Amino acid sequence: MKILIGMIVGVLVGILAVALGIGWLVNDWVKPFGVIFLNLLKLVAMPLIFASLVTGVSGLSDITKLSRIGFKTISYYLITTVLAITIGLLLVNFIKPGNAFPEEKRVELLNKYAQDVEGRKLAVDN
Repeated sequence: MKILIGMIVGVLVGILAVALGIGWLVNDWVKPFGVIFLNLLKLVAMPLIFASLVTGVSGLSDITKLSRIGFKTISYYLITTVLAITIGLLLVNFIKPGNAFPEEKRVELLNKYAQDVEGRKLAVDN
């Protein structure tokens, strides 16, 4: 429940900040804490997953079960990936995000950021 309340408060603060014209303040002062939080989650999650896998494999008494567990794990991963891709493609084709975006604004943004893209291409090529 606390997470849901936090999400709602965050959305309301974001909407209020943009409406009051202080979106830059939120971006400059709140965003870094969000980035730090996500990086800390990654820092904890990866070793935890690795340790869980190592503990699970080392705890198997019968090594033949490992192939069956591996097959089930890979199958589960593939099925959920295909399901996620299917849902994503269906939603994007049904909702068609970006169609309501004004054409003149799209051209303006393309021109504005085209130099950044070219600069990054040159940096990658070198």
